[in-house]
Amino acid sequence: AHTLLSAARAAYSRAGPVGESRGPMLARLEDAIEKADRHSALRAEGDGFLKAAGQAVKEGQARQARTALGSARSCYDRAGATDMADVVSNMSLAIEKLENRDKYSQQGDDLLGEARKLLDRGQLDKAADAVQEARVAFVRAGVLEGRLQALEETHRAVEA
Repeated sequence: AHTLLSAARAAYSRAGPVGESRGPMLARLEDAIEKADRHSALRAEGDGFLKAAGQAVKEGQARQARTALGSARSCYDRAGATDMADVVSNMSLAIEKLENRDKYSQQGDDLLGEARKLLDRGQLDKAADAVQEARVAFVRAGVLEGRLQALEETHRAVEA
């Protein structure tokens, strides 16, 4: 686009007074090209941040993913790239799912630890309730299978 604009400017300058009247039109065209270049660069930067957010989600790094997604959203907003709203929204949902997994996993681990303490104090009913609540938290987190052995061991101890 810049090459064509330069060629048009040169051709109009050779045309004399008729070509000189095209100056304002060429200036507007040049502004439009520069604006498109800025938007293209912002979109490319946003794409890079979006890719980084996706990688962070894959690696289980919710905070980094959220930061990268915020940067991507900012770039897309400044570029006027409204077509990326669904992609950004979907990535936000993936990050939220990761954050919930971490939150509920921690909650389950805490409840399992509490169940063990209650068991040591002989409070079997409360320990059984804590084991059940831990199971629910692990289900919400989507990590029940990974925590099943610890849950079962604690549950067996409560029942013994």
